[in-house]
Amino acid sequence: MRKRRLLAAGLASPLLALMRPGCGAEAAAPAQPLHWVASDLPPYAWREGGVPRGLAYELAVAMGQRLQREARIDYYPWARAVRMLRENADVGLFPLARTPERESDYRWLVPLGRTRITFFAKAGVAIDRLETLRKLRVGIMRGAAAAQSLAALGFTTLVPAADYGDLLRLLDRGIVDAVYAADEMFGFYLRARGEGADAIRPGLSLDTVDLFMVASRQCDEAEAQRWVQAYRELVADGTVARLERSYLTARAR
Repeated sequence: MRKRRLLAAGLASPLLALMRPGCGAEAAAPAQPLHWVASDLPPYAWREGGVPRGLAYELAVAMGQRLQREARIDYYPWARAVRMLRENADVGLFPLARTPERESDYRWLVPLGRTRITFFAKAGVAIDRLETLRKLRVGIMRGAAAAQSLAALGFTTLVPAADYGDLLRLLDRGIVDAVYAADEMFGFYLRARGEGADAIRPGLSLDTVDLFMVASRQCDEAEAQRWVQAYRELVADGTVARLERSYLTARAR
């Protein structure tokens, strides 16, 4: 009887390993495509009238088509999306700033572009000197890597916001004196409001970061490389250049 139980267990183990979903290291082959998560961060990903748009969004869809898959893409508040990436082996995220502190935490799959991180405030608020900025209430995206950078520089009053639209509302209502945000992302919300957008101006910029589509560090290497190869094919056929012209060139208009 004992031998039969051991034999049954030995036969079951390989079968169970093949049945495990996701792209973790234990899976022989992913049963499902990488699950992408994102937040409303134009021009890379956002929803307009409930319809998803953006450079990274369209890239994910096109890469999925190359892999003969339907790319699964869900939107969450930024801090929750980052937490999902950290806690699940089969999750990818876009866009994420590549910083030295994050370098070993994720798989950096696809480059999206570069952006400056800049202070914005209403006209009349001094935001051109670090000494003055330290005394202000500064709004920042919850979960953003820049929070640690500002704390290290002596900023003591950082007010978290769920998204860039929330940052703009905090600034409008006077709950914060300034916000620290990516140029084109915050600029998108300023342009969208139309009249009165020029009442808020940029100031000091402390950093420039590269943005990427990333996967969990625990994601299987072969699965990660499938998406990288799909991206390379889209570069070769001109799809990436077309999307960059559509989204990144248009942002300067």
